[in-house]
Amino acid sequence: MSDPTVQGVFTDGTATISGQPTPADAKALADTINLGALPLKLTEKYTQSVGATLGKKSLEETLLAGIIASVAIFVFMVVFYRLPGVIAGFCLLVFVWLLIAVFWLMGATLTLPGIAAFVLGIGIAVDSNIITAERIKDEIRTGKSIASSLRSGNKNSFRTIIDAHITNIIAGAVLYFIGQGSVKGFAVVLLASIICNIATNIFLPRYLMHLLVKSGKFNKVGYYGVKESEIRAL
Repeated sequence: MSDPTVQGVFTDGTATISGQPTPADAKALADTINLGALPLKLTEKYTQSVGATLGKKSLEETLLAGIIASVAIFVFMVVFYRLPGVIAGFCLLVFVWLLIAVFWLMGATLTLPGIAAFVLGIGIAVDSNIITAERIKDEIRTGKSIASSLRSGNKNSFRTIIDAHITNIIAGAVLYFIGQGSVKGFAVVLLASIICNIATNIFLPRYLMHLLVKSGKFNKVGYYGVKESEIRAL
C-alpha cells in the first residue's frame, strides 16, 4: 500500500512509518493496515460438511450408478434402434472422453452434483440421438430410400434438437450466475456437457451415418429398427 523501505533494525518490537504527505494520508494508511482488526460482523452464506468416509462412499455409489445407467442406455439404443443405436453408443463414448478431457484442461474437481450433471448430460445426448433415429424411421416407413430418409430425418430433427439445447444452456447459465456452491458446480458441468454434446451427438452421428449409408452395405430397413410390414401397411 505504501511501498516502504526498511531504514533500520527493529530492536524493541515497534516501528514507525514516515514519509506521508499529510496527517490525513497517514491516518488512511493506518486504517488500511488495521483493516483486519476491525470488528466486522460476518454472515454465513453457505456451509457444507461431509465426513471423509461418507464422502468417499457417496462418490463410489454415484459413479456406480452412472456406469449402470450408461450401460442400460447403450443396450436400450441398440435393441430399439439397431444401427443408429450402435452409432449413438459410439458417439456417447466419444462424448464422455471429450468431456473428461475438458474437465482435465479446466483443472475441475468432479463433485457429487457434478457427477449428477455428467449423467444428465448423457441423457441429453441420448435424447438427441433418439429424436433423430425416430425421424429417420418415420421417413423409412413412408417408403423413401434409406439415403433419402437419412437426409430428411436429419433435417427435420435438427431444429428440434438445437432448440432443446438452447433452453438447457439458458437454464444452466441462470444456475451459474445466480446459484451458489454446489449449484454453480452443477451448472458448469451441465454447460460443458451441452457444448460437447452438440459436437459429438448432433454432427458426428450424422457424419458417420452418412458414411455407412454411402457404402451401400446398410440399406436394409431392418438395420434401422423398421419392419417390412410397417412399410407395406402404409
